[in-house]
Amino acid sequence: MRPFRTTLPALLAAFALVGCDPGCDAADDLAPDTLTMELNDAPWTAANPTWQVSATGVQINTSPVAGWRLSMVGQETPNGTDVPTLIEDGDLPIYVKLGSSQDGGWGLLYPEEGDTFSTEYGHGGFLKFSRLRGRELYGCFAFDANDQRDEADTRKGLFRLSEVGLE
Repeated sequence: MRPFRTTLPALLAAFALVGCDPGCDAADDLAPDTLTMELNDAPWTAANPTWQVSATGVQINTSPVAGWRLSMVGQETPNGTDVPTLIEDGDLPIYVKLGSSQDGGWGLLYPEEGDTFSTEYGHGGFLKFSRLRGRELYGCFAFDANDQRDEADTRKGLFRLSEVGLE
């Protein structure tokens, strides 16, 4: 019984640290095609955010806003289950550890100038796909990324996105 008592507080503290309720319920309140977060403690709302199933997994992309662009990819759950298959089967929620491709997914922040910030070099984080309504995907995320010199932090990330079709 002792490990459960120490593990549960640690888990709750981790979710509080990354700044997102693991339930992602606030994503339900977003307007369609919205992705918001705190980027280095400042509010940031994406331009043209979309999701798609790609060759690398389930991918979320944005256009540049205020000097930044975001991309996240979910490939596998921590137990090794393929994320695109779970999405297509409607088997949600889906948790993905963001780090490197070996971790199951990754997050990238592209500044207007300078090197790309990657979860591979930062402290990582998580991406949660919470629900799929039609082809609209809801969820939340938080991660720390690094360009091997500086760190960029995303907190309280929420999304409600339409799928972009590949033709």
